[in-house]
Amino acid sequence: MQSMCSSRNNYLTFVRFCCGFERVSKELMIKRYYIKTKEMKSIYFILFIGVFVLSSCYNKRTGHGHGHPHGASSSDQHDDHAHDEVKNSYTVFSDDFEMFGEADPFVKGKNSEVLAHFTQLKDFKPLDGASVTLKMVIGKTGIKQTLKRPLRKGIYKFKIHPEVEGAAYLLFEINKGGKIYTVKVDGIKVYSDEHDAIHEAEMANKEGANDIAFLKEQVWNTDFKVERIVKRDFNEIINTAGEIVPSNTNEIEIVAQTSGVISLNDNFVQGKRINTGEILVSVNGGMLEDSYNVKVLKLKADLDKAKNNFDRVEELNRDNIVSTKEYEAAKNDYEKILAEYNNLTKNYSEKGKGIISPAKGIITEILVKEGQYVESGQIIAKMQIGKTVMLRVNLPKKYANRLDEIQSANFVTDYDKEILSTENLGGVKMNTGVAAFYDSPYIPIYFKLPASKNLITYSYCKVFLKAKKSDKVIFVPNSALIESENVYWVYVQLAGETYVKREVELGVTDGNFWTVTKGLSVGDLVVTRGAFSVKQASMSDAVPAHTH
Repeated sequence: MQSMCSSRNNYLTFVRFCCGFERVSKELMIKRYYIKTKEMKSIYFILFIGVFVLSSCYNKRTGHGHGHPHGASSSDQHDDHAHDEVKNSYTVFSDDFEMFGEADPFVKGKNSEVLAHFTQLKDFKPLDGASVTLKMVIGKTGIKQTLKRPLRKGIYKFKIHPEVEGAAYLLFEINKGGKIYTVKVDGIKVYSDEHDAIHEAEMANKEGANDIAFLKEQVWNTDFKVERIVKRDFNEIINTAGEIVPSNTNEIEIVAQTSGVISLNDNFVQGKRINTGEILVSVNGGMLEDSYNVKVLKLKADLDKAKNNFDRVEELNRDNIVSTKEYEAAKNDYEKILAEYNNLTKNYSEKGKGIISPAKGIITEILVKEGQYVESGQIIAKMQIGKTVMLRVNLPKKYANRLDEIQSANFVTDYDKEILSTENLGGVKMNTGVAAFYDSPYIPIYFKLPASKNLITYSYCKVFLKAKKSDKVIFVPNSALIESENVYWVYVQLAGETYVKREVELGVTDGNFWTVTKGLSVGDLVVTRGAFSVKQASMSDAVPAHTH
């Protein structure tokens, strides 16, 4: 046995010796191949891992990832669906409410949860203080559930169990204060197979890359409104300028009643509404010969003298020492001077003689300053006391042939951002003659307006004259527009809690609204209040979450 082993070892040694060179060469080639193969496997492995991670992230983001192949049918595989993440959503408007619902796919013989959000269209706040009944009608059969109160304000959570399959519709009956409102959702389907129901829901609810989530809870906590786009009449607009001026017959002048130095009262402010008898300024003439102060002092001396004489005669009269005639004369003299003194010192103080407003009106112009010396009879202010003012508009002469078309205007004053309307204020266009203004580049147009504290005379205005009505157009209010570097856009509601940013091109404005020449279509739901809040939501990295 030992001899056989020795012979074998010698043979192996000989073989190794003879094949040594070839083996070394082969080993080197094998090592090189192995290294290259290993590197390629590493690259393939990394690529595989990357694709797997991206696929996982995508499924998590969309919430539509299947847990089994489409052809699978076992109940165990159905359970692999992320069933709670797959919802059908519905957005329906009635005359009074918007209903946004999220529901599990409806499957025969299975429970489905319906989460309904009700928004009152009058103020875009949540429905409160109402009971809601949900009815599902499938062919000739139906089921219903009534909730006396919401899960939270505006949110009602139903659970329904359809027993048959087929086309259906949902009917929400809202009982608020004894009045019944209905919201109907058509196009509902009850499936016989859960897999089909979930698959269809996934296909129907894919998200867009630019979708913005703005939840109903956010809407309800915001000054918010959406409006459906329709084409309406819109007046052609002529942009120009104007001024609020007093009516000729309604302006009075306030004059100084004596000479002296002016002291202004706190209520003596241009644009201030003044009541009859209010003291506007005081005039102190000091000891000048013709000053009010000297007149008061002289009359006071005469009053004291008359009072002393009357007191003396009255005492003698009690003792029957003076005649009745002499007593009456002293009494009449005293009472006459007293009346003159009371009249002279009315509205008189240590500041001087108070000048009062002779009527109720608005101070339109102040012509004096604190501490200024004025002469008796000098004009110190002007007041608008009538019930009307005028809006004078400068119409460029090139629009002279449009004069008869113009019947109203919108305008904004230089002290306020509110857009006012001659129509809403009850204003009337006054007749204007063109021939008298050929020497001027403008033709003045006058609108008579009711006087108010918001209309301060001699204030300049930006004016939007309304000419004839144009063809029906799409337009949006100023509040719907978001602007950045002269690019404008609006936010359009795609579904109950889904919005998208839409760039628009604008035409003309009447001060309140802009015509839209590109970017919107009839039927679009545009955010007309709360657009900035949607913009903020679009800029947030955090995904908003329901609080129910």
